[in-house]
Amino acid sequence: MTENVIHKNGVYDFNVTTQEDKPLQKSVFYTQDSGGTARLIFNIDKDNQDLVLSSAAELELAMILSSGKESESKYLVKPAVIDGVRGIAEYTLTDSQIAHDG
Repeated sequence: MTENVIHKNGVYDFNVTTQEDKPLQKSVFYTQDSGGTARLIFNIDKDNQDLVLSSAAELELAMILSSGKESESKYLVKPAVIDGVRGIAEYTLTDSQIAHDG
């Protein structure tokens, strides 16, 4: 039996390029009751086309939470490729990651 869950998605578009890209300015708001449902979706493009990701692709995401605060935490996580043909990956935030302000 499959569990039906409504996720709270934050969607980010990434463009793979040799040029320096601007930092992400998009913010997503999650609360502590978002546990297990807070999900980050990444659309990855190159030259304005979906970047095809093979099943062997390993992605890494560096997150800095509450930057500049006493409770600053850093995480290095591995988003899962959910649609390799369209270049889409996702990561579900843990309860401890959601608990940080900022």
